[in-house]
Amino acid sequence: MDEMDHEVRKKTISKQFFLLVFILLIFFIGMISLLCSPVFSVSRVQVSGNTYMSQDEVIRIAGLPDRVNIFRLTTREIQTKLCKDLRIEQAVVQRSFPSTIKIQIIERKPIASVACEYGFLEIDKKGMVLAVHKTITDMQVPIITGVVLHNLYIGDSVLDATCLKVLEYLAQLDETSVNQISEVHIAAPDQIAAYTRNSVQIRLGSTDRLSEKAKATQDFIQNMQTMKQSIEYIDFNFTAPFIKFKNR
Repeated sequence: MDEMDHEVRKKTISKQFFLLVFILLIFFIGMISLLCSPVFSVSRVQVSGNTYMSQDEVIRIAGLPDRVNIFRLTTREIQTKLCKDLRIEQAVVQRSFPSTIKIQIIERKPIASVACEYGFLEIDKKGMVLAVHKTITDMQVPIITGVVLHNLYIGDSVLDATCLKVLEYLAQLDETSVNQISEVHIAAPDQIAAYTRNSVQIRLGSTDRLSEKAKATQDFIQNMQTMKQSIEYIDFNFTAPFIKFKNR
């Protein structure tokens, strides 16, 4: 009886083993079919979040091979490649079956320029140098004057404390308001003034109450167009802003 039970168990184990081998074989054949199937060859790349960089440029940096199988791509490696570019702060790469790769990026946007010993630095809100220009004619961001930075190159970070505070102020303005600012002049750490594109001075004074002053600047710029009398300057040194109108 024991011998019969042993034979039955042996046959059962053999059947289970061959069934497992068969399932694994089918699995591997299926995987090979997926990896080789033209249905899963990447034929489309969607890029979003890019404003300053072109779609072709983002795809080039991602280094996607032509007609590669979607299963052969490692999204983490593509994200790492993208984030090595100084202009990209964050990147998310996703597969969208059967043949699309989606790339979403957050760019490091230039928020100001500042003079250096060999031209002008284009910097983002955190003070990272994104680009260098010999002249200022081709830059569309506010210029920070009154300081000249030294020994900074692409990828370096600004360390000047007052300059960083000015960047913090600009970063709190909405895009429309930033576009209306042409210059921020640092005469001293407690004598900072912004200038609009129509030459209205915004006296910020020191770097305290930056959030409050940024909000006041934004409101002032939005309302400035409706004011009938020309403005010489507005002073945010005080809790209640003071407006000086031009003499007619």
